Amino acid sequence: MNSIMTRTSLSIFTVLIWANTSITQAADLYVSPDGNHTPPFANWTQAATNIQAAVDTAEDGDTVYLADHTYSLRETITVDKAITIKGFNGPDDCVVDGRNEIRCFDISDASLVDLTVQHGFIRGGFLGDPNRRYGGGVYARNCVISGCVFRENGGSQGLHGILPAGAALAARDGSIVSDCIFYDNNKGGDGFSDPSTVHVGNGSLIERCIIRNNITSVGALDCDYSTVVRCQIFGNQYRGVTMAGGSMRDCQIFDNEGSPMVIAIVVGSAVTPSKQGGGVYISEGAVVTRCLIKNNGSRIGGGVYIENGTLRNSLVLNNRSHYDPEHPPGFFGYPADGGGVYLKGRGNLENCTVLGNVSSHTTGGVFWESSFDPVDETVIRNNILYSNNGFNLPAEAYAVTLEHNCIQGGRM
Repeated sequence: MNSIMTRTSLSIFTVLIWANTSITQAADLYVSPDGNHTPPFANWTQAATNIQAAVDTAEDGDTVYLADHTYSLRETITVDKAITIKGFNGPDDCVVDGRNEIRCFDISDASLVDLTVQHGFIRGGFLGDPNRRYGGGVYARNCVISGCVFRENGGSQGLHGILPAGAALAARDGSIVSDCIFYDNNKGGDGFSDPSTVHVGNGSLIERCIIRNNITSVGALDCDYSTVVRCQIFGNQYRGVTMAGGSMRDCQIFDNEGSPMVIAIVVGSAVTPSKQGGGVYISEGAVVTRCLIKNNGSRIGGGVYIENGTLRNSLVLNNRSHYDPEHPPGFFGYPADGGGVYLKGRGNLENCTVLGNVSSHTTGGVFWESSFDPVDETVIRNNILYSNNGFNLPAEAYAVTLEHNCIQGGRM
């Protein structure tokens, strides 16, 4: 009896070990222009000569390693399985190139690690197209993007000004983007019909990324009900960040430039340059906290423009609102105020220092455009406003809460 039980226990144990090994074992596949393209691409000698072949062979849990090379694409690489595509030696010399004609990657449930994506392209939708288009370099859903470089990707509006999102990257549906660099995307753009550089949406996270020197009509980083943490966004035109819902914290937003103009007429275009919020545009209940917002400019709200959102515990320093001579204050009803912060409707400014901001019109520090609807109350509470070149309290402002602010000269 004991012998039977022992044999049975050993058999069960053996089956469990085998099952566990088969479940956890993952394969490595290789891609190199010097491979002999022998499936299953299990080493460098047998490496696939194109990325899509290795992707198609891989199974969930596998890793596809890319040798140093510039992979010039004729078709978008499509991935719909839980695999990792990784530059073997890092992103410096492992480049995937869309030739300024196609999107580089369209991926779901996958990971991209340690590679460079360049010259991807996406065009906006056309009249009657019900779906917004995403991602010139990469369109990712429920993915991990880590340690990658995105450069010189582009996008343009479709017919009737339907603008895509994310010239370099669109990451949606719970994606995580970390430790990436985005630069020189849409550098050939006109500033009127260019998508955001990076779009994160629908519960995604972007953290520890650098987004610099890009051209965009709507914000280098476009956050749609997602989270932004510890990023640097600087040197972009025509806005640093657009926050539509979600949250941002512990970020640095500096040296971004919005537009001083009010309206731009482009044939076939419904897009105008970002004239509000040179640093950050906050809307749809978004909360921005513990950020440095410095040396940004725009016509309205050089540092920050808030409409139904909150800025708290942040430093707003040396920003400016300005206008071009052809579009003076009041042109088409648009002011040119709020060098540091411009609030409209349900805007909240709490526990912030607003320092050294200027306006070429009247209000260098904080300006608000009040609503006659008490529901749209503006709250300005526990702030320090100092050394700005002027403060105004609009004559029609009554649905405003002003509490415990320290204001140079005791006036707004």
